[in-house]
Amino acid sequence: MFLVSNATNSVIVADENTLTRIATIPVRASPFSIGLVNDKVYVANTGSRSESSSVSVIDPDNLTKITDIALSSCGGGASHLATNPNTGRVYVALYGSGRVAVIDASSDTLVDCIATNAGAFGVAVQPASNKIFVGHRDGLDLWSIDGATATATRVLTWADGKGGGSPYYLGINPNTSKLFVTVGLPSSDTPNKLYIYTLDDAGNLNTNPDVVSIGNTGEGGYMLQSQCSGLIFIAETADNSVRILNPDLSLHSVLTAANGLGVGPFSLTENPILRRVYVGNTMSNTLSAFNACSP
Repeated sequence: MFLVSNATNSVIVADENTLTRIATIPVRASPFSIGLVNDKVYVANTGSRSESSSVSVIDPDNLTKITDIALSSCGGGASHLATNPNTGRVYVALYGSGRVAVIDASSDTLVDCIATNAGAFGVAVQPASNKIFVGHRDGLDLWSIDGATATATRVLTWADGKGGGSPYYLGINPNTSKLFVTVGLPSSDTPNKLYIYTLDDAGNLNTNPDVVSIGNTGEGGYMLQSQCSGLIFIAETADNSVRILNPDLSLHSVLTAANGLGVGPFSLTENPILRRVYVGNTMSNTLSAFNACSP
């Protein structure tokens, strides 16, 4: 398992059987998100005052860094990263420049820089349609990018006319063709609504999403739908909890410190073979593991 360590500018490699650290791989300044494609690990580094945004590439077999890909020509403020296994492309949202950087994983080069809107933050890919969705925390909207033509189109807005409507985390379940977006309403500073859209085969959204009130996901706590159970896990970072919804969106349960959750739960990932959901806790610098089928 590969874990981003923002505070130490590194990626920690852990053995899932023992949940112990087996390696630490240095990357660049302020790594934020991580993804896998073409049998390589890609890490989006936000950067710092003295260092521009970049993407680090890691060989998961020998646990070494292959290269760093500079994003300075495209902009700064790298945040979320998403990959398309069908095309071998890596997409990085650049908050500072309102663009999406596109990396070709076969050559590990920056091949495109697509302008969208202010505050590009969350990004998700629907592999079947080759559509990339980008949420904008400052633009208060969602854009869709055609992966074949690099054409970007505004799809919808959550703006309520009072400053609310900022989207944070985006996630797609390719098996159910569902797009999940956490949105701050009525305050853009408090992402406490989960919008769920159905995507058709061409990557078009339905116009009548399901909307669920959730806890405060802070600076964009992750969510995922378990392949094991269909349960929906939501990291409510500011509330120090993980909310679990049933597939019908009713409340299943809430995980807290009493269940072994750490402080500041933020990232989520699943190993469906081991039937585990992992939670990365930013404030306590810990990893929590739960049974994905019966948490």
